Amino acid sequence: MMDIPVDYRIKFPKKNPNPVGILKAKAIGEPPMCLSISVPLAIRRALAAAREEADPTQPKWVPVDGTTSTDFTFRHSLNNFNQYVI
Repeated sequence: MMDIPVDYRIKFPKKNPNPVGILKAKAIGEPPMCLSISVPLAIRRALAAAREEADPTQPKWVPVDGTTSTDFTFRHSLNNFNQYVI
């Protein structure tokens, strides 16, 4: 038994106004909100991989609290400019 269906199709009815929705919307904001957690988790996994590659003796765990900037990501990735060749 599988919890996720193999073929899952959704169709919105055409010409079916929703007078009680916000601007007659037919959808809600839950899916984007639920998917937004994937960004910090992906950044955390990328940082762990970069830290493992740069210095295996350092801990891979980096606390990612809220929003992250490119500066935060760069500083915590343990990049060493000597490892790059131009």
